[in-house]
Amino acid sequence: MRADDTGGAGRARARRTLLLVLGLALVLRAATAPSVFRDRAVYLDGPDATYHLHRAAQTVAGWPAVPQTDRFLDAPAGGRISWPPLFDWLLATLALPWRASPRAALEIIGALLPVLLGVVQVGVVYAIVRRLRDTTAALVSAAVAAVLPGVVRYTMAGVLDHDPFFELAVLLSILAIVQAATGAGEQARPRVAALLAASLVMGTLGWAGAELQCGIVIAAALAAALGARDRAPAVGGAVAVGAGAAAIAILPFVLGSVWTRVEGFTFEGLSWLHETALVGTALAGAAIAVVGRRPGRVARLPLAIGALAAVALVPLAPPSVGACVRGLRYAAGDADILALVAETQPLTALFGTADPRPLLVRLGLIPVLVVVGLGIALFGRGDRRGAAILAPWVAITLALAVAHSRFTYSAALALAAASGLALAALAPRWRAAALAVALIPAIPAYVAVPGFERHSLLDRGALVQRLEIDALACRIRASAAGGAVLAPWYMGHWIVWYAERPVVLSPMLTVGQPGFAGGMRFFFLEDDGAALELLRARGVSHVVVTPELASIRPRAALAGVDPGRYVTTDGRVDLGAYARTVAARLTFGGAIPGLREVARSRAFVDSPYGGVVPEIRVYEVEGPAGLPAVAAP
Repeated sequence: MRADDTGGAGRARARRTLLLVLGLALVLRAATAPSVFRDRAVYLDGPDATYHLHRAAQTVAGWPAVPQTDRFLDAPAGGRISWPPLFDWLLATLALPWRASPRAALEIIGALLPVLLGVVQVGVVYAIVRRLRDTTAALVSAAVAAVLPGVVRYTMAGVLDHDPFFELAVLLSILAIVQAATGAGEQARPRVAALLAASLVMGTLGWAGAELQCGIVIAAALAAALGARDRAPAVGGAVAVGAGAAAIAILPFVLGSVWTRVEGFTFEGLSWLHETALVGTALAGAAIAVVGRRPGRVARLPLAIGALAAVALVPLAPPSVGACVRGLRYAAGDADILALVAETQPLTALFGTADPRPLLVRLGLIPVLVVVGLGIALFGRGDRRGAAILAPWVAITLALAVAHSRFTYSAALALAAASGLALAALAPRWRAAALAVALIPAIPAYVAVPGFERHSLLDRGALVQRLEIDALACRIRASAAGGAVLAPWYMGHWIVWYAERPVVLSPMLTVGQPGFAGGMRFFFLEDDGAALELLRARGVSHVVVTPELASIRPRAALAGVDPGRYVTTDGRVDLGAYARTVAARLTFGGAIPGLREVARSRAFVDSPYGGVVPEIRVYEVEGPAGLPAVAAP
């Protein structure tokens, strides 16, 4: 411990500095507030935000039960919700005082909750590094977490999603392991195991991909045991007890999961795969505790937990392998739908072409600083134990981020935590300059730089307002035709929230939505009668179309149509062939028999067939599914 950690004046100075860092984190994350709270409305960022609101509103009505299926998805049958319940339950619980009419309250809570979670994350990063090293290193790490765009982007006002909730759970898991590795006594204190158990429950019930958290916990615990061998029993014991308790806590949720009742072991929703991951984590912790014990000592509780976990894994492990492999293949891009989702693209090709700018802006040169600094700490001077604990976390998340840009957030938090230790390992005269240089590439996130407009965090704008989705959806809601809506998949959650109508396609994607392919096929039909028959069979009253030429190949593949019919071998769209489809005629031409245009956006785009067309057009279905039959205009 350094001198600046001991005296009262030093502690007071550290508290003031930490408050300034937290204030900076708050200011940056609230910078999008003017575009979120505008024109007496709340405009959230991204379609997933509005589905969280929709599910939370349903939860408020039936609190504390959180729905697992939704008639608003995959119309007319309804679909399964792939998200676990805890995050939406939290939103609903915060809105309970406005239970009679929760929509406005949920929008405000949803807009502000990411900011709160982001500021709390900065505080946890500080606590992790403070425990590992000293106040100075902890303040550096907190400052990096406060300003690094890869962290800020996901915790700004209006950016409502479960990601900040899950990443906070991971941070708390790391904090628990650090406490176990730096405590006193042969065994970790019960509160450390309790913190780890709570964080694992929080992560598992917060995001369907929480197996990643279990992998990080195992890797960090093993590294902590190797970096501080005398603490191996305490670290392993905390993991064994914490993961074992978490496995017991989520068991009722797994038994009641709709995913378990259908597949049993699946990566899509809460299933026995999550139970297997927690039981496997408990077994790994027990193994660390037993192997690391002093000669002649018996680690009775971890040994007992390990024995029970090993027995439980006999039936759990074999079916989990297939589900895990399917999940890994899906995450790696073995799904046509992922070609349509920007955040699933490699970080160095985020916008479709090779480009290092997304990586540089979101992470700066912090990865270089951390790799160099942790390398020096591990193999030279510095805090070898702290570097050993944080290095696996950095390595796992950074590798994931390069392949799958959503994990930039995970990597940014790990890098922020490690940056304080990395700087401490450098010679004092280089520290300030190294940190400044490392953060220079992140400047375009906050300052307008020509050529970097797409990377700005402060001028993201409200897409819902620009496209007038809320206004168009309100037109649908006010219509006498009360059927479902067939719209591009990415609009589905917006329509559910603003139009309060079921949708055929939604950003839940192909997961739990067996009718997704059939809905996508509508846009590629060339026979008007077949198109109208499909709409009426699915109870559709409104169709929404937008120009989507760039995504024809993956959309055709999802619809079960040969993309070669509309895309040439050199990747160009065959405009003549595509013009025969229903989607092209509704988008670039006009209504077809049985459909009538009732609304359009005021934003226009160039048409490849000449002239300009509305960016969004809304049609009503005539006849049984929608309006009484009238003559087509």
